[in-house]
Amino acid sequence: MPVEEQGGYQPQSMNPRPQYNPRSIEEIKQEVDVWDVDTGAQRVLDTNGELSQEEMNSMREELGGPMREEFIQGNPAIEEEKQKEASNMFAQKEQYKDLRLSLAQDYLDGNLSQAFMQSPQGEEIMNKLLRDEKQLVKNKCPEGEEDCEDKNSLGIMLTDYDLIGKTQTALETVNAQIQELTGLYNQGGVDDGGVQMDELVNKQKEYQALIESNPQKWSNLQKLVTSVVKVDKATANVIEDARTKIYKKGLDTLPEDKTGFNEEHTRQTVDNAIMGKGNLQSMIYDSMLPGFRKDGTPRTFYTDLKDYIMGVEEGGRTYSDFGITDEMLGQGDINADGIIDEQEAENIAQTLVNDEGLVREQLGDYFTQYLRSNYELGLSNRRESYIKEDVGGVDKRNKLNKLEYTPQVKSDKNKSKSLNTDWA
Repeated sequence: MPVEEQGGYQPQSMNPRPQYNPRSIEEIKQEVDVWDVDTGAQRVLDTNGELSQEEMNSMREELGGPMREEFIQGNPAIEEEKQKEASNMFAQKEQYKDLRLSLAQDYLDGNLSQAFMQSPQGEEIMNKLLRDEKQLVKNKCPEGEEDCEDKNSLGIMLTDYDLIGKTQTALETVNAQIQELTGLYNQGGVDDGGVQMDELVNKQKEYQALIESNPQKWSNLQKLVTSVVKVDKATANVIEDARTKIYKKGLDTLPEDKTGFNEEHTRQTVDNAIMGKGNLQSMIYDSMLPGFRKDGTPRTFYTDLKDYIMGVEEGGRTYSDFGITDEMLGQGDINADGIIDEQEAENIAQTLVNDEGLVREQLGDYFTQYLRSNYELGLSNRRESYIKEDVGGVDKRNKLNKLEYTPQVKSDKNKSKSLNTDWA
Protein backbone atom coordinates (compact mmCIF):
# COMPACT_ATOMS: atom_id res chain seq x y z
CA MET A 1 0.00 0.00 0.00
CA PRO A 2 1.28 3.43 -0.78
CA VAL A 3 2.46 5.34 2.25
CA GLU A 4 0.96 8.82 2.71
CA GLU A 5 3.66 11.43 2.46
CA GLN A 6 4.09 13.30 5.70
CA GLY A 7 4.00 17.07 5.60
CA GLY A 8 2.47 17.22 2.13
CA TYR A 9 -0.06 19.82 1.03
CA GLN A 10 -3.40 19.43 2.73
CA PRO A 11 -6.19 21.27 0.92
CA GLN A 12 -8.08 23.70 3.11
CA SER A 13 -11.79 23.53 3.40
CA MET A 14 -13.33 25.92 0.90
CA ASN A 15 -15.40 28.63 2.55
CA PRO A 16 -18.00 30.09 0.25
CA ARG A 17 -17.22 33.63 -0.90
CA PRO A 18 -19.46 36.30 0.58
CA GLN A 19 -22.30 37.22 -1.68
CA TYR A 20 -21.72 40.46 -3.61
CA ASN A 21 -24.19 43.15 -2.68
CA PRO A 22 -23.85 46.10 -5.04
CA ARG A 23 -23.83 49.51 -3.39
CA SER A 24 -26.38 52.12 -4.22
CA ILE A 25 -25.54 54.84 -6.72
CA GLU A 26 -25.68 57.42 -3.91
CA GLU A 27 -23.06 55.53 -1.89
CA ILE A 28 -20.74 55.34 -4.89
CA LYS A 29 -21.24 59.07 -5.63
CA GLN A 30 -20.35 59.98 -2.06
CA GLU A 31 -17.12 58.01 -2.35
CA VAL A 32 -15.86 59.42 -5.65
CA ASP A 33 -17.42 62.88 -5.65
CA VAL A 34 -15.14 64.37 -2.99
CA TRP A 35 -15.94 67.96 -2.02
CA ASP A 36 -13.34 70.70 -2.21
CA VAL A 37 -13.53 74.47 -2.29
CA ASP A 38 -13.23 74.64 -6.09
CA THR A 39 -16.13 72.27 -6.72
CA GLY A 40 -18.16 73.88 -3.94
CA ALA A 41 -17.71 77.36 -5.38
CA GLN A 42 -18.62 76.19 -8.87
CA ARG A 43 -21.78 74.47 -7.65
CA VAL A 44 -22.86 77.62 -5.83
CA LEU A 45 -22.44 79.57 -9.07
CA ASP A 46 -24.28 76.90 -11.06
CA THR A 47 -27.29 77.16 -8.71
CA ASN A 48 -27.10 80.96 -8.49
CA GLY A 49 -26.42 80.72 -4.76
CA GLU A 50 -29.71 79.01 -3.95
CA LEU A 51 -29.87 77.44 -0.50
CA SER A 52 -29.88 73.68 -0.07
CA GLN A 53 -33.13 71.76 0.26
CA GLU A 54 -32.22 70.94 3.84
CA GLU A 55 -31.83 74.64 4.62
CA MET A 56 -35.13 75.54 2.99
CA ASN A 57 -36.99 72.72 4.76
CA SER A 58 -35.65 73.93 8.11
CA MET A 59 -36.94 77.45 7.46
CA ARG A 60 -40.37 76.14 6.39
CA GLU A 61 -40.60 74.05 9.55
CA GLU A 62 -39.78 77.10 11.65
CA LEU A 63 -42.35 79.28 9.89
CA GLY A 64 -45.04 76.60 9.89
CA GLY A 65 -44.40 75.35 13.39
CA PRO A 66 -43.54 77.37 16.53
CA MET A 67 -43.80 80.77 14.84
CA ARG A 68 -47.21 79.97 13.36
CA GLU A 69 -48.54 78.76 16.72
CA GLU A 70 -47.30 81.88 18.51
CA PHE A 71 -48.83 84.05 15.79
CA ILE A 72 -52.25 82.36 16.02
CA GLN A 73 -52.42 82.29 19.80
CA GLY A 74 -50.81 85.65 20.47
CA ASN A 75 -52.17 89.12 20.97
CA PRO A 76 -51.83 91.89 18.35
CA ALA A 77 -48.36 92.81 19.65
CA ILE A 78 -47.11 89.22 19.24
CA GLU A 79 -48.74 88.99 15.80
CA GLU A 80 -46.85 92.10 14.72
CA GLU A 81 -43.61 90.74 16.18
CA LYS A 82 -43.97 87.41 14.33
CA GLN A 83 -44.83 89.11 11.05
CA LYS A 84 -41.71 91.22 11.38
CA GLU A 85 -39.65 88.14 12.26
CA ALA A 86 -40.95 86.25 9.21
CA SER A 87 -40.15 89.24 6.99
CA ASN A 88 -36.63 89.44 8.44
CA MET A 89 -36.10 85.72 7.85
CA PHE A 90 -36.94 86.12 4.17
CA ALA A 91 -34.60 89.13 3.82
CA GLN A 92 -31.79 87.30 5.64
CA LYS A 93 -32.31 84.24 3.44
CA GLU A 94 -31.75 86.44 0.37
CA GLN A 95 -28.75 88.10 2.03
CA TYR A 96 -27.23 84.69 2.78
CA LYS A 97 -27.84 83.58 -0.81
CA ASP A 98 -26.09 86.71 -2.15
CA LEU A 99 -23.23 86.22 0.30
CA ARG A 100 -22.65 82.64 -0.89
CA LEU A 101 -22.81 83.75 -4.51
CA SER A 102 -20.34 86.64 -4.10
CA LEU A 103 -17.95 84.47 -2.06
CA ALA A 104 -17.96 81.78 -4.74
CA GLN A 105 -17.45 84.31 -7.56
CA ASP A 106 -14.63 86.10 -5.74
CA TYR A 107 -12.90 82.80 -5.01
CA LEU A 108 -13.04 81.60 -8.62
CA ASP A 109 -11.98 85.04 -9.92
CA GLY A 110 -8.95 85.13 -7.60
CA ASN A 111 -10.21 88.16 -5.67
CA LEU A 112 -9.97 86.63 -2.19
CA SER A 113 -6.91 87.56 -0.18
CA GLN A 114 -4.49 84.86 0.91
CA ALA A 115 -4.76 86.46 4.35
CA PHE A 116 -8.39 85.32 4.42
CA MET A 117 -8.09 81.95 2.68
CA GLN A 118 -5.12 80.76 4.73
CA SER A 119 -6.55 81.81 8.08
CA PRO A 120 -8.48 79.27 10.20
CA GLN A 121 -11.52 81.54 10.20
CA GLY A 122 -11.39 82.07 6.43
CA GLU A 123 -11.13 78.34 5.77
CA GLU A 124 -14.07 77.67 8.08
CA ILE A 125 -16.27 80.33 6.45
CA MET A 126 -15.56 78.97 2.96
CA ASN A 127 -16.16 75.38 4.04
CA LYS A 128 -19.52 76.30 5.55
CA LEU A 129 -20.88 78.77 3.02
CA LEU A 130 -19.82 76.85 -0.09
CA ARG A 131 -21.32 73.52 0.99
CA ASP A 132 -24.93 72.58 0.27
CA GLU A 133 -25.68 71.89 3.90
CA LYS A 134 -27.80 73.48 6.61
CA GLN A 135 -25.85 76.25 8.31
CA LEU A 136 -28.34 78.98 9.28
CA VAL A 137 -29.17 79.17 12.98
CA LYS A 138 -31.59 81.49 14.72
CA ASN A 139 -30.01 83.54 17.48
CA LYS A 140 -31.49 82.97 20.92
CA CYS A 141 -31.18 85.40 23.80
CA PRO A 142 -29.25 84.20 26.87
CA GLU A 143 -31.35 82.46 29.46
CA GLY A 144 -33.20 84.95 31.63
CA GLU A 145 -33.03 87.75 29.04
CA GLU A 146 -36.25 88.69 27.25
CA ASP A 147 -34.56 90.82 24.62
CA CYS A 148 -31.05 91.00 23.17
CA GLU A 149 -29.11 92.15 20.13
CA ASP A 150 -29.94 90.20 16.94
CA LYS A 151 -32.81 88.44 18.67
CA ASN A 152 -34.26 85.72 16.36
CA SER A 153 -31.96 86.78 13.52
CA LEU A 154 -30.40 84.18 11.24
CA GLY A 155 -26.66 83.60 11.29
CA ILE A 156 -24.15 80.77 11.44
CA MET A 157 -22.06 79.20 14.19
CA LEU A 158 -18.31 79.74 13.90
CA THR A 159 -15.38 78.76 16.05
CA ASP A 160 -14.74 81.45 18.68
CA TYR A 161 -11.15 82.21 17.70
CA ASP A 162 -11.19 85.31 19.90
CA LEU A 163 -11.86 83.24 23.00
CA ILE A 164 -9.37 80.57 21.95
CA GLY A 165 -6.68 83.21 21.44
CA LYS A 166 -7.27 84.72 24.88
CA THR A 167 -7.28 81.26 26.44
CA GLN A 168 -4.00 80.37 24.73
CA THR A 169 -2.44 83.57 26.11
CA ALA A 170 -3.68 82.65 29.61
CA LEU A 171 -2.32 79.11 29.16
CA GLU A 172 1.11 80.43 28.18
CA THR A 173 1.14 82.57 31.32
CA VAL A 174 0.23 79.57 33.50
CA ASN A 175 2.89 77.40 31.81
CA ALA A 176 5.51 80.05 32.57
CA GLN A 177 4.33 80.25 36.19
CA ILE A 178 4.55 76.45 36.50
CA GLN A 179 8.08 76.49 35.14
CA GLU A 180 9.11 79.26 37.53
CA LEU A 181 7.45 77.57 40.51
CA THR A 182 9.12 74.26 39.66
CA GLY A 183 12.49 75.99 39.90
CA LEU A 184 11.59 77.46 43.28
CA TYR A 185 10.48 74.06 44.57
CA ASN A 186 13.74 72.48 43.42
CA GLN A 187 15.72 75.22 45.15
CA GLY A 188 13.72 74.89 48.34
CA GLY A 189 12.38 78.41 48.00
CA VAL A 190 8.75 77.33 48.46
CA ASP A 191 7.40 74.81 50.96
CA ASP A 192 3.61 74.69 50.76
CA GLY A 193 3.03 71.00 50.16
CA GLY A 194 2.44 71.62 46.47
CA VAL A 195 -0.70 73.72 46.98
CA GLN A 196 0.31 76.47 44.54
CA MET A 197 1.44 73.92 41.95
CA ASP A 198 -1.88 72.08 42.21
CA GLU A 199 -3.78 75.31 41.58
CA LEU A 200 -1.68 76.11 38.53
CA VAL A 201 -1.93 72.58 37.12
CA ASN A 202 -5.72 72.66 37.53
CA LYS A 203 -5.85 75.96 35.66
CA GLN A 204 -3.65 74.49 32.96
CA LYS A 205 -6.03 71.55 32.50
CA GLU A 206 -9.07 73.86 32.41
CA TYR A 207 -7.55 76.11 29.74
CA GLN A 208 -6.47 73.10 27.66
CA ALA A 209 -9.97 71.60 27.94
CA LEU A 210 -11.57 74.86 26.80
CA ILE A 211 -9.30 75.09 23.76
CA GLU A 212 -9.87 71.44 22.84
CA SER A 213 -13.64 71.89 23.10
CA ASN A 214 -13.48 74.16 20.04
CA PRO A 215 -15.93 76.75 21.47
CA GLN A 216 -18.52 78.09 19.03
CA LYS A 217 -20.04 81.54 18.70
CA TRP A 218 -23.08 82.73 16.74
CA SER A 219 -22.24 85.28 14.04
CA ASN A 220 -24.69 87.48 12.14
CA LEU A 221 -24.54 87.75 8.36
CA GLN A 222 -23.20 91.30 8.31
CA LYS A 223 -20.18 90.23 10.36
CA LEU A 224 -19.59 87.45 7.85
CA VAL A 225 -19.53 90.01 5.04
CA THR A 226 -16.91 92.15 6.80
CA SER A 227 -14.84 89.06 7.68
CA VAL A 228 -14.11 88.37 4.01
CA VAL A 229 -10.81 90.02 2.99
CA LYS A 230 -10.21 90.67 -0.71
CA VAL A 231 -6.98 91.38 -2.57
CA ASP A 232 -6.24 95.10 -2.27
CA LYS A 233 -5.81 95.70 -6.01
CA ALA A 234 -6.09 99.47 -5.57
CA THR A 235 -2.91 99.51 -3.47
CA ALA A 236 -1.12 97.27 -5.98
CA ASN A 237 -2.05 99.79 -8.69
CA VAL A 238 -0.75 102.71 -6.62
CA ILE A 239 2.57 100.91 -6.13
CA GLU A 240 2.82 100.19 -9.85
CA ASP A 241 2.07 103.83 -10.67
CA ALA A 242 4.76 104.99 -8.22
CA ARG A 243 7.20 102.48 -9.73
CA THR A 244 6.55 103.73 -13.26
CA LYS A 245 7.09 107.36 -12.26
CA ILE A 246 10.25 106.76 -10.28
CA TYR A 247 11.74 104.54 -13.00
CA LYS A 248 11.08 107.29 -15.57
CA LYS A 249 12.67 109.82 -13.25
CA GLY A 250 15.82 107.72 -13.14
CA LEU A 251 15.66 107.15 -16.89
CA ASP A 252 15.40 110.90 -17.61
CA THR A 253 18.29 111.81 -15.30
CA LEU A 254 21.43 112.75 -17.26
CA PRO A 255 24.93 112.00 -16.02
CA GLU A 256 25.58 115.72 -15.49
CA ASP A 257 22.45 116.13 -13.36
CA LYS A 258 23.16 116.36 -9.65
CA THR A 259 19.82 114.98 -8.48
CA GLY A 260 19.61 111.58 -6.79
CA PHE A 261 17.11 109.23 -5.18
CA ASN A 262 15.06 111.17 -2.63
CA GLU A 263 14.77 108.65 0.21
CA GLU A 264 12.77 110.89 2.53
CA HIS A 265 10.20 111.91 -0.09
CA THR A 266 9.81 108.32 -1.31
CA ARG A 267 9.26 107.05 2.23
CA GLN A 268 6.60 109.71 2.79
CA THR A 269 4.86 108.55 -0.40
CA VAL A 270 4.98 104.95 0.82
CA ASP A 271 3.69 105.81 4.30
CA ASN A 272 0.89 108.11 3.14
CA ALA A 273 -0.26 107.08 -0.34
CA ILE A 274 0.39 103.34 0.02
CA MET A 275 0.55 102.21 3.64
CA GLY A 276 -1.88 104.83 4.88
CA LYS A 277 -4.71 103.69 2.61
CA GLY A 278 -4.00 100.02 1.94
CA ASN A 279 -5.35 96.91 3.63
CA LEU A 280 -2.55 95.74 5.91
CA GLN A 281 -3.34 92.01 5.72
CA SER A 282 -3.55 92.07 1.93
CA MET A 283 -0.25 93.98 1.67
CA ILE A 284 1.38 91.26 3.80
CA TYR A 285 0.00 88.13 2.16
CA ASP A 286 -0.97 89.11 -1.41
CA SER A 287 1.21 89.86 -4.41
CA MET A 288 1.82 93.62 -4.52
CA LEU A 289 5.02 93.50 -6.59
CA PRO A 290 5.73 91.67 -9.87
CA GLY A 291 7.79 88.51 -9.91
CA PHE A 292 7.66 84.85 -8.94
CA ARG A 293 9.45 82.57 -6.52
CA LYS A 294 11.47 79.53 -7.61
CA ASP A 295 8.44 77.29 -7.14
CA GLY A 296 6.43 79.43 -9.58
CA THR A 297 4.17 81.07 -7.00
CA PRO A 298 3.81 84.89 -6.96
CA ARG A 299 6.11 86.65 -4.54
CA THR A 300 4.60 88.47 -1.59
CA PHE A 301 5.99 90.37 1.37
CA TYR A 302 5.33 87.32 3.54
CA THR A 303 7.06 84.82 1.24
CA ASP A 304 9.97 87.21 0.71
CA LEU A 305 10.22 87.61 4.50
CA LYS A 306 10.31 83.85 5.06
CA ASP A 307 12.86 83.36 2.27
CA TYR A 308 15.04 86.07 3.83
CA ILE A 309 14.79 84.50 7.29
CA MET A 310 15.76 81.08 5.87
CA GLY A 311 18.49 82.63 3.70
CA VAL A 312 17.17 81.05 0.50
CA GLU A 313 19.41 83.21 -1.70
CA GLU A 314 22.44 82.72 0.58
CA GLY A 315 22.35 78.93 0.84
CA GLY A 316 20.74 78.86 4.26
CA ARG A 317 20.84 80.84 7.47
CA THR A 318 21.40 80.09 11.13
CA TYR A 319 20.16 81.81 14.25
CA SER A 320 23.67 83.05 14.95
CA ASP A 321 23.52 85.01 11.66
CA PHE A 322 20.95 87.22 13.39
CA GLY A 323 23.05 87.43 16.56
CA ILE A 324 20.72 85.08 18.45
CA THR A 325 22.53 82.98 21.04
CA ASP A 326 21.42 79.59 22.38
CA GLU A 327 20.43 81.23 25.66
CA MET A 328 18.25 83.77 23.86
CA LEU A 329 16.77 81.08 21.63
CA GLY A 330 15.43 78.77 24.33
CA GLN A 331 12.94 76.35 22.75
CA GLY A 332 12.66 78.36 19.53
CA ASP A 333 14.97 76.04 17.60
CA ILE A 334 12.50 73.20 17.09
CA ASN A 335 15.02 70.56 15.99
CA ALA A 336 17.96 72.05 17.94
CA ASP A 337 20.29 72.14 14.93
CA GLY A 338 20.91 75.89 14.87
CA ILE A 339 19.60 76.13 11.29
CA ILE A 340 16.40 78.00 10.49
CA ASP A 341 14.11 75.63 8.58
CA GLU A 342 10.78 76.47 6.95
CA GLN A 343 8.64 75.80 10.04
CA GLU A 344 10.93 77.89 12.24
CA ALA A 345 10.92 80.67 9.64
CA GLU A 346 7.12 80.49 9.66
CA ASN A 347 7.09 80.92 13.45
CA ILE A 348 9.45 83.90 13.28
CA ALA A 349 7.52 85.51 10.42
CA GLN A 350 4.22 85.08 12.27
CA THR A 351 5.66 86.75 15.35
CA LEU A 352 6.72 89.70 13.20
CA VAL A 353 3.49 90.14 11.23
CA ASN A 354 1.38 89.91 14.40
CA ASP A 355 3.16 93.01 15.74
CA GLU A 356 1.42 95.77 13.76
CA GLY A 357 3.97 98.48 14.52
CA LEU A 358 6.90 96.27 13.54
CA VAL A 359 5.31 94.88 10.38
CA ARG A 360 4.31 98.35 9.18
CA GLU A 361 7.90 99.49 9.59
CA GLN A 362 9.19 96.46 7.67
CA LEU A 363 6.59 96.88 4.92
CA GLY A 364 7.57 100.53 4.55
CA ASP A 365 11.22 99.54 4.12
CA TYR A 366 10.19 96.80 1.68
CA PHE A 367 8.25 99.11 -0.65
CA THR A 368 10.80 101.93 -0.37
CA GLN A 369 13.61 99.58 -1.36
CA TYR A 370 11.53 98.35 -4.29
CA LEU A 371 11.09 101.91 -5.56
CA ARG A 372 14.78 102.67 -5.02
CA SER A 373 15.70 99.60 -7.11
CA ASN A 374 13.49 100.82 -9.94
CA TYR A 375 15.01 104.30 -9.78
CA GLU A 376 18.47 102.76 -10.06
CA LEU A 377 17.25 100.57 -12.92
CA GLY A 378 16.14 103.73 -14.72
CA LEU A 379 19.56 105.26 -14.13
CA SER A 380 21.26 102.22 -15.64
CA ASN A 381 19.09 102.50 -18.78
CA ARG A 382 19.31 106.28 -19.21
CA ARG A 383 20.63 107.90 -22.36
CA GLU A 384 24.10 109.35 -22.59
CA SER A 385 24.75 113.05 -22.20
CA TYR A 386 24.00 115.18 -25.25
CA ILE A 387 27.38 116.89 -24.77
CA LYS A 388 30.51 114.82 -25.29
CA GLU A 389 33.04 115.52 -22.59
CA ASP A 390 36.02 114.35 -24.67
CA VAL A 391 35.78 117.32 -27.06
CA GLY A 392 35.55 120.19 -24.66
CA GLY A 393 32.01 119.45 -23.58
CA VAL A 394 32.40 120.96 -20.10
CA ASP A 395 33.40 124.41 -21.44
CA LYS A 396 30.73 124.34 -24.10
CA ARG A 397 28.04 123.34 -21.64
CA ASN A 398 29.07 126.20 -19.36
CA LYS A 399 28.70 128.60 -22.29
CA LEU A 400 25.29 127.15 -23.13
CA ASN A 401 24.15 127.56 -19.55
CA LYS A 402 24.85 131.30 -19.77
CA LEU A 403 22.60 131.72 -22.81
CA GLU A 404 19.13 133.00 -22.10
CA TYR A 405 16.32 130.67 -23.16
CA THR A 406 13.79 132.18 -25.57
CA PRO A 407 10.57 130.16 -25.79
CA GLN A 408 9.15 129.43 -29.24
CA VAL A 409 6.12 131.45 -30.27
CA LYS A 410 3.83 131.32 -33.31
CA SER A 411 5.92 133.89 -35.20
CA ASP A 412 8.93 131.56 -34.93
CA LYS A 413 7.45 128.98 -37.32
CA ASN A 414 10.32 129.32 -39.79
CA LYS A 415 12.98 128.96 -37.13
CA SER A 416 14.56 125.65 -36.17
CA LYS A 417 12.80 124.11 -33.16
CA SER A 418 15.70 121.85 -32.14
CA LEU A 419 19.17 122.58 -30.91
CA ASN A 420 21.81 121.76 -33.53
CA THR A 421 24.51 119.94 -31.63
CA ASP A 422 26.49 118.69 -34.60
CA TRP A 423 29.29 121.10 -33.78
CA ALA A 424 29.81 119.51 -30.39
